[in-house]
Amino acid sequence: MKSKQETQFIVDRICTTWGIACRVLGKDEDAAQGVREVCEDHALPVLLRDGKQVYYFAHSFGQELLFLAGPLTFDTISFEEIHQFRRRHGINLKEYRMPVMELKTVLNCMVFSFYLFTGKRVTEDEILEDNGLGGRVDKMDVLTYEINRQTEEEFRMSYEYERKWLASVENGAVDPSHMFLNEENLHKLKGVGNLADKDSYKQIEYMVITAVALACRAAIRGGVNSNDAYNVADLYYQQVAKCSTIMEMLGIYPNMMLDFSERVRRIHENRLNSDVEKCKDYIARNRTKKFTLSDLARSVGKNASYLSDKFSRETGMTIQEYTKRQRLVAAANMLIYSDTGIGDIAEYLHFSSQSYFGVCFKAYYHMTPAKYRERHRVIDFKEKTE
Repeated sequence: MKSKQETQFIVDRICTTWGIACRVLGKDEDAAQGVREVCEDHALPVLLRDGKQVYYFAHSFGQELLFLAGPLTFDTISFEEIHQFRRRHGINLKEYRMPVMELKTVLNCMVFSFYLFTGKRVTEDEILEDNGLGGRVDKMDVLTYEINRQTEEEFRMSYEYERKWLASVENGAVDPSHMFLNEENLHKLKGVGNLADKDSYKQIEYMVITAVALACRAAIRGGVNSNDAYNVADLYYQQVAKCSTIMEMLGIYPNMMLDFSERVRRIHENRLNSDVEKCKDYIARNRTKKFTLSDLARSVGKNASYLSDKFSRETGMTIQEYTKRQRLVAAANMLIYSDTGIGDIAEYLHFSSQSYFGVCFKAYYHMTPAKYRERHRVIDFKEKTE
């Protein structure tokens, strides 16, 4: 059995190398009880879920000792999920962050730590099999599929390409040359994913419909009126429905992309010389961050006093009032579409306290945040029926 100093050295190296928290727990420690029961059913390291997207991994070694690493996540998680995790574990650190790791990296760490503590060699595939990653399609099935899809990797459109693609619409800067239906661009479009197995027509149909939906929302983020954007999207959906060949559908795709991009570009041009619109854009992008009038003025490139006066004259409210209103609108959406606590919403949108947030919200919406959530709550019917 390794000495206490050797064990601590291994734990420190794992923490430093992979950037995750690690602990060695004794048999009598409360934190180990539930984990130990799971590990007893497995001869190899175990991947554990805490919430929807938070994970740990663990394995036993020595005389009833337990190695536990985490928390970690396989993708950037939402503000709501972080706060739920904080509440579950009594974490008061407001700026708490969680390491994001690829599954293959986590598996490598599991293999490595298991060997260091036990001297036993194991493979990533053996860990996956021992953890029983099969059955219904869930997060772990998706991750396993990702690892085993090596022969198809070159055909998958990267997230970075998709991000740039959507940003080009959002910024009104779609390059027409990127819309040509040449071999390179068609290859990228196929990388959207396997949407209709062995059915080329349905694959292209679903791909174009998906592209319309994403481009529509990118245009809204770029400043296009949401009602106008949705109407335009509906017209493109109807065009796709009338198509009878793949080439007809592919002909819709570039026109749709350029159309949404042009609508965003025209709005940007109209706003280009408007200091007030620049202020509104800055506030929209930073409503979940703390910023001062000086920060805003520096971004717009104008004197703070001049900007404050001009904004008040053109909108009928101060910059501070407008900012508070935008944050209240964001709060209303969070109350409807998330389970985030009212206090957490107040903190996230930088109200000084929950009580002050309640006063401001009631003044604007004529009801308390709790009443607003109760009245406008969107019911997840799928969740209700499961």
